[in-house]
Amino acid sequence: MNHAVRIFLFAAAFALSISLAASAQESRSQELRRRLDALKELIESQPQGLQRLQATGLSAHAEIALNTNQLDLCERKIAEAYRALGLAENRPERAPTPGPETEGESEPPDEPGGLPLPDSAVWSLEDSEDAIIGIQYALNNNPVHRMPGTARLFARSGASWIKFQNVFWKFIEPNAPRGEAHAYDFAVLDQMVKSWQEADAHIQMVLHCNAKWAVRGAQPPLSEFPEYRNGGLIIGNDAGSLPLEEYLDDYSAFVTAVVERYDHDGRDDMPGLKAPVLHYEISSEVQHIPFWCDGVDEYLKTLELSHKAAKEASPDVKIILSGMHFGNQLIGLHSLTELESRVNEIVRGKPEFQRYLAERIVQFVSGIFEATEYYDIVEFHSLASYHEIFDTVKFIENHLRRLGHDADIWVGDATSAPEIGIDVGVSSGELPWEASIPQRTEIRNVLQNPRHADYGETKTWYEREQVGMSIKKIVMTKASGAKRIFLCSLEDWGALSPYPFHGLADAYRTPRPVMGAMALLSKRFENCKDFARIENAGQGVYAFKFDSATGDHVIVAWLEDDLFSTMDSEQPTRQTSFPVSGNGATIERFYIDEGAPRSESLEIARGRVRVTLGKMPVMIHCEE
Repeated sequence: MNHAVRIFLFAAAFALSISLAASAQESRSQELRRRLDALKELIESQPQGLQRLQATGLSAHAEIALNTNQLDLCERKIAEAYRALGLAENRPERAPTPGPETEGESEPPDEPGGLPLPDSAVWSLEDSEDAIIGIQYALNNNPVHRMPGTARLFARSGASWIKFQNVFWKFIEPNAPRGEAHAYDFAVLDQMVKSWQEADAHIQMVLHCNAKWAVRGAQPPLSEFPEYRNGGLIIGNDAGSLPLEEYLDDYSAFVTAVVERYDHDGRDDMPGLKAPVLHYEISSEVQHIPFWCDGVDEYLKTLELSHKAAKEASPDVKIILSGMHFGNQLIGLHSLTELESRVNEIVRGKPEFQRYLAERIVQFVSGIFEATEYYDIVEFHSLASYHEIFDTVKFIENHLRRLGHDADIWVGDATSAPEIGIDVGVSSGELPWEASIPQRTEIRNVLQNPRHADYGETKTWYEREQVGMSIKKIVMTKASGAKRIFLCSLEDWGALSPYPFHGLADAYRTPRPVMGAMALLSKRFENCKDFARIENAGQGVYAFKFDSATGDHVIVAWLEDDLFSTMDSEQPTRQTSFPVSGNGATIERFYIDEGAPRSESLEIARGRVRVTLGKMPVMIHCEE
């Protein structure tokens, strides 16, 4: 081959490579354009509110990046927009298209560091009603949450309950009735119920009185504040309020229709309903403006209407009082007077609008518990550290005892991981055991960028914290006497939320290590008895014992730490011992550090077993 031919072939190959690269780039640009257009269409279908606002801004960044040929940046912004919406992008290579179940749908692999997930649901529908662990948020408007594969995956975590967060009147009855003829659309909710019941989950629904053709909306003094009028406070289209007088009966008819469809009594039931749905929460966090823009009396009237309408459909239904969010304000408190004093101290000298919001919280807490004839269960939300659970349960018990009401207590909206997102005031900065952690901005920035040099180490640390926090919250729920806890969340919430990475699985349904830990604890809690805290276990040691269904003794223990620490913090350890009986003991770990065994035998000496504890809980199984 002469020199001229070589030059020709080299030039031809070079030109071909340039052409292929340009073609590949053009192909990727076209794919990103299709994905961006689909994202914009999805955003338009979402309700007004903070999540839609965030996603709109991110999609605009993605558009600019695409137009300037910054394809990697465009792809990142599209992913961030989906996370902001709390949704998964339905890309064939990552997540199956929403629709009927297919034989070929596969489950994602277990995460490194996590315990193996069971092959199927930990509980069956018949024996799981009294199980302690539930999860949320299942959102009707998220097609991934309606998929049978999603429901099957989370059933393997040991969670036997699922909360449907947004059963909105405005979705089910978007238009005012004509005369007495109501046009309800149950198609989406039916799909949700079918998928989760097929996965053996019990269902709690949160009903929202928010059909805009029927409700009052914001009233004075809220509507008169400049912060509200000028858009400084985002309320959106989802906030509930009392129906207008002419629509009170229509709201009652809506509640009756929902309960009747899912009560499994053989009359007007959803086709294929496997079991009754009997637990209904009436709105959520009504003391907070974004979720309820009316007053205490108006909520109590709505609660009364809901209770009567639900009982008309099924006398077995259980009504749940709107979940209350106290943050960590109840740590160390035992009465409403103490809470009022603490709140007043925190807002002293603050602007008038902030004082109004704080006073509103106290008004709702002191008012809505009084309507004892209209609710069966009290729920509070655990968005701060696990320390709040015990004191909050005792606070509510004291309040209910004064009213002579014997209601179950549930823990809802329990964040599974430390707060590293935007500051929305969950933590006061003035109390111990804050929910936020040092360097949260830096940690969040790393977790948002998988290409960051510290991403792997930071992700491992954060998921380890998630395991520890979740297990502690479940155990503290059991210790407090509360009946159930709902952990957040099915997936990540997005970069601009307070809890961007607290999904039990990520946006593509890849389970995080916390799910294996939940499954292990869930099975140990099955039919357990004699649950009690071990006193005098050592300084800073939290330890709890119970008898398993097989008659063996089980201890769950960890070393307490007053504040959240970061990756750079020295992790404290302490040796302690527990009295045990039997022939052997095994330590089981909820998280597998590199090189550590999942379980190992412990030596029993003179009726005691010695262990070294750290922040991460461990479980000691003593065989009889």
